[in-house]
Amino acid sequence: MTIEVLTSILQACISPCVLISGVGLLILSMTNRIGRPIDRIHLLLDRLRTASEADVPGMRRQIAILYNRCRVLRASISLALASVFLVSLVMLCLFGIHVMALHLENLVQGLFFAAIVCLVLSMAFFLWDIRMTLNSIGVEMELAHRNEK
Repeated sequence: MTIEVLTSILQACISPCVLISGVGLLILSMTNRIGRPIDRIHLLLDRLRTASEADVPGMRRQIAILYNRCRVLRASISLALASVFLVSLVMLCLFGIHVMALHLENLVQGLFFAAIVCLVLSMAFFLWDIRMTLNSIGVEMELAHRNEK
């Protein structure tokens, strides 16, 4: 393999590598974010044992919202990881095209398209989680207001 061929392979793989790095940071953010509702669910379940009758429905509503947030974040993380996997396959195919003269151009296009679709869906789920976060805060504010009376 000549240096020109190696340089060409590396140039073809730069964009997918940048995409993987960016998505990796998003995954890090999402995995950090999923820890908060999990911890909050544990705390609410402990408090639920000693809660007053009036507080139980609100606490159960909040637990349900937090659990749904965890499920949405899991979907978002899974789609982001699928995007990274598909981009990795794109890089592998690019290597096959350049080194082994395989005709995988259509496969590369399809894999890259699927990777971007997964990334867009992941971001949609991430935005959904942010919306649910506000719902959870609303329930918590209702509970706090009720306890003040």
